[in-house]
Amino acid sequence: MYKTLSTRLAALFNPDGGHLHRYLQRKPTITKSLCEDLILHDQVLVPTQDFLTACGLILLLGENNFIELLERDKLKFVRTPGVLGFVRGTGLDGGLAVFSDPNNQRPQDAPLEQSVDAGLSVIEDRIKEKRKLHDRIVESCSSIEWAAILEAVRRESITDLKHTALWKPEYELTNPDLLALPGMEEMQVRVIGPGHDPIRNVVDTFLALVLYNSELYLAEGYDCQNTSPFFPIGDLLDRKGRRLANDDRGAGKLWTLLEINGIPDLSSIDFAQGSTFSDLLKVCSSKNAETFRCWFQEKQNLSEKEVLAEYVGLLKQISWIERLPAKVLRFAVTTGFGFVPGLGHAVSIFDTFVVDRLFRRRSPKFFIDDLTKVSGNLQL
Repeated sequence: MYKTLSTRLAALFNPDGGHLHRYLQRKPTITKSLCEDLILHDQVLVPTQDFLTACGLILLLGENNFIELLERDKLKFVRTPGVLGFVRGTGLDGGLAVFSDPNNQRPQDAPLEQSVDAGLSVIEDRIKEKRKLHDRIVESCSSIEWAAILEAVRRESITDLKHTALWKPEYELTNPDLLALPGMEEMQVRVIGPGHDPIRNVVDTFLALVLYNSELYLAEGYDCQNTSPFFPIGDLLDRKGRRLANDDRGAGKLWTLLEINGIPDLSSIDFAQGSTFSDLLKVCSSKNAETFRCWFQEKQNLSEKEVLAEYVGLLKQISWIERLPAKVLRFAVTTGFGFVPGLGHAVSIFDTFVVDRLFRRRSPKFFIDDLTKVSGNLQL
């Protein structure tokens, strides 16, 4: 099973509570990212602090499609309760911390079922099956505390920060877990939110690196082969950029391959209307999809040109059913049926739709064929 941890599908917590609104504004990006993750993986895991991420996906896909996504075991949530931030003390020193409500009443800190209910209450005027949605989300969710994540990634993130262009020696302190980063007032806290600028603000750079390292940590813990990061960190750190390149699923190569096969830009589709998303899920859950994923994952280190050349090579292959031994077998099967009275027409149907599927070998191109058929019904 191919799995990915996809933080880019998450509605990251914003202190002003506007993360659902901002999530919906990213509809084309979210839609395309979800389609890509579903094509290339059997299962997608999305980290989230509260469940406005689930609400966003419900509104973008429609609640029936969202439920089907969960029931097919295609989507899982990994809840990380609390809010990650960088806090400065009364001196120059500052460090990472997880902030939570002592009474666990906020959606980011509340017990799982209470948090799911709080999220769904935000959109309850736009859904019909709140109880079913609640139960499916709870069933599809696991949790891990931010404290455990920070314990694993804090030191590595500080080391990574030292390799960025924004690092200065005076930021380092005797305590290896603390930093003297500029731009923070005494007892001030900064979190990832609106105005986050990891290119120019060193605190934001640090938080982005922590988030990325947490993605790698969670991906390893949940046996994911790939990650789909929220922040592209190649501009922040060469070493991490190379690491990200090695982990890349080859998204650009995938979309080029689909484009030359006449499959439209999936980011333009309104999946909340009609049966398009359900049809896409069926195609992505097929044996042909499994074959395609194995083939594509094996080619992920190739260039785009090399991947396309490999695919052209597949198109040139002669189907096994068309080779002489297979033709003999095909003749034997259909002729055998021909001796049974009254089955003449049935034999023709069997020959056309069954024999080819029985004897042709699996090929990634059959998934592209299936996806092309579905794309014919897409409403752009």
